This record gives sequence, structure tokens and C-alpha cells, in this order.
Amino acid sequence: MTASPAGAGSGKRSPTRELCLWLLTRASGKLGRIIPFVFPHYTDGPINPKTGKRRYLKGDRRRDSRKAWATACKRAGCPGMLRPDFRRTAVRDIVNDGTPENVAMTITGHKTRSVFDRYHIVAPGDLKAATARMVVRDGHSHGHSSRDLR
Repeated sequence: MTASPAGAGSGKRSPTRELCLWLLTRASGKLGRIIPFVFPHYTDGPINPKTGKRRYLKGDRRRDSRKAWATACKRAGCPGMLRPDFRRTAVRDIVNDGTPENVAMTITGHKTRSVFDRYHIVAPGDLKAATARMVVRDGHSHGHSSRDLR
């Protein structure tokens, strides 16, 4: 799977956006309130016989969300997606939508340029689109002739 299959302005939604939307609406809809966690508990936990208290309450944060993550990805149609894929896709989408890179770094929480550059992947389609824009801008219909290079 590529980092961002839906290009900027394509009108398509990337699987990452679909998964985020599904997770957030599911948590809020099932619990009837805004939940600050992506994978909350949807039921009250069992009662501890020693203390008489529940181990967790409905809406509390899960301590280990790996199984919930795998299930959510599968249901959203992008099985095997890793959590860093979200950040990578966010970087690509934000930059491709025209946001300045220093603003994108602040939004995504990147403190150094080198790490940001590792997340901002240039896809082959991006290179083809840039080349096509340059050709249109310069008025060239085909490749350069030997006269153009002198």
C-alpha cells in the first residue's frame, strides 16, 4: 500500500482518512459523548473481587490497543496499516494541499527537518505531475532538442 493513494485534489478519500473517520465516529456514536481516545473501552470492565471496583469504565483509554488497531484497519478496508502510516499520509496530504512545510512540521509534531523529510515521501506520480506542470508552463510539447540545450 502506498503512503497516500488519493492525491491532493483528486476528490478521493485515502484509506487513512476513512479509517480515522470510522474510528472517531464509532467511539462518539457508541458512547454518546466525545471521547478523547481513539480506542476506548465500550463496556464497563469486570469488578475486582478484592477491591469491589471495576478495572475500567466505559470510555476509559485502553492500555494496549494492538488488537483494536488491527480490527479497525481490517474493517476500514486497509488491513496491515501501521500507526506511522497515518503520520506519513498526513505529512503528504498536508504538504500536497499547499500548506507550507514549516507549518506542516508543527501540525505533525516533527521537531527536526531530517525526520520530517523521511516522512514526506515523494511518489513517482508526484514527479510525473511536476514534470507535466513544467511542460505546460514552459510551453514544451515534447522533450528538448539539441538546440534548446546550447
